[in-house]
Amino acid sequence: GSTITQQLAKQLYSKPSRNIFDRAVQKPIEWMIAIKLERFYTKDEIIKMYLNRFDFLNNAVGIKTAAKVYFNKDAKDLNVAEAAMLVGMLKNPSYFNPVRKPERVLNRRNVVFDQMVKAGFLDEAEAERLKEQPLGLNYKHVDHRDNGSPYMREQIRHMLTAKKPSKPSRSDYKTNTAYTYAMGKYNTDSTLWHDNPLYGWVEKNPKPDGSSYNIYTDGLRIYTTIDSRMQKYAEEAVAEHLGKDLQKSFWRDLKWKTNKPFSNDIDKETRDRLMNQARRWSDRWRMMKNRGASEAEIKKSFDVPVKMRVFSWNKKGYADTTMTPNDSILYYKSHLRASFMAIEPFTGHIKAYVGGPNYRYFKYDNVRQGKRQVGSTIKPFLYTLAMQEGMSPCDKVVNVPQTFIVGEDTWTPKSTDKDEWIGQTVTLKWGLTKSSNNISAYLMKQFGPEAMVEMMRKMGVGSHLDAVPSLCVGPADLNVYEMVSAYNTFPSQGVYVEP
Repeated sequence: GSTITQQLAKQLYSKPSRNIFDRAVQKPIEWMIAIKLERFYTKDEIIKMYLNRFDFLNNAVGIKTAAKVYFNKDAKDLNVAEAAMLVGMLKNPSYFNPVRKPERVLNRRNVVFDQMVKAGFLDEAEAERLKEQPLGLNYKHVDHRDNGSPYMREQIRHMLTAKKPSKPSRSDYKTNTAYTYAMGKYNTDSTLWHDNPLYGWVEKNPKPDGSSYNIYTDGLRIYTTIDSRMQKYAEEAVAEHLGKDLQKSFWRDLKWKTNKPFSNDIDKETRDRLMNQARRWSDRWRMMKNRGASEAEIKKSFDVPVKMRVFSWNKKGYADTTMTPNDSILYYKSHLRASFMAIEPFTGHIKAYVGGPNYRYFKYDNVRQGKRQVGSTIKPFLYTLAMQEGMSPCDKVVNVPQTFIVGEDTWTPKSTDKDEWIGQTVTLKWGLTKSSNNISAYLMKQFGPEAMVEMMRKMGVGSHLDAVPSLCVGPADLNVYEMVSAYNTFPSQGVYVEP
């Protein structure tokens, strides 16, 4: 058999045994380690270490997490019956699983009461009373998706485990566009690898024996700058913005679409391409492919109704329903996304980070991955350029449309100003306040698109920017991460701070 100390020795130092021979070799080593543990630690310290490392199943590793998972309370608040159930599970958590075999676990818990009577911790009357109580489970499945800021933690995981980038070969890409994109990613990743000690940390920092750290099992502690209160408010803000306002409005609009959730002018070829892409990215496609199913069989399965749990803007956050996998793809494509990032000036500390509506159902990170046309939020960069070149907020300009000669064509930005404002003499401050396209176009004429691109680069925008006159009204696709960090240059008194 094994004492608790031997079990702890196994937890601390033994690799999983693959066969009887492995166990035969490991057992004497565990005995020797157990003897040393007994010499250096008290019984209370040994049981504490043991309970803090024991796997109680259902992602409940350690007594603290087990108390949360099975009873939704802290370990210090467990009553005698609840504590006895968890102690009873120590014999064999797979066999005594309270979620799947509650009757078996109830009997095991009652055996613990009998042992407590024998040891003098309970009298018989109290034990009999406790045996009448049900398990009283308040089970709550938990995993890494349920804890704070899952989108940011996923970004940190990605950065820690990143591999040293290798330069792409032109021969590996069918089109120039694909190759250009790959080269852009390589240049970005190479800069991160060189400048950011967090990027590729696992590969850059091997263990003393030369092997690599496992960020899940090696006991690393990773500290973040997230403020839990700000994070909570940010998540609530995204939920309110989408769930209470925009999503309802969008669904009302979808009612009149014949091609929903796509717009009516999307052609069938584009729609089929988007649906095929979504199918191939799904877990269903991947798992069936691994089992050897043909492509025809996999596609056919997407038309078969199945029971599933889907995201919903209700109090539970989900809904149980029956639909085909194809319908579930359309259902998720009908949900709007949003993201949120808060950064502390001067330090660059990220205090709140929300990549989407719900990480469990929407793993695409709209802070870092999602790029959208930024529109008029690009204009402060242009006005910053104007201030740097000697202009002031009080400088006056005549508010009239501006025309650019582009090759053999001309382009005039559409005016967004009221008719009575056209022809008026206005200040640059007025132009930015009203987000006037006419004034932005005037400034673009003064300094040119190349100068604006250079200014945006200095302020931290790393994505591709076309140096064209229309840049002044915001056609560039940028993500929230670089927009927030670039805007942070203003309160940081002109100094760009890497988040």
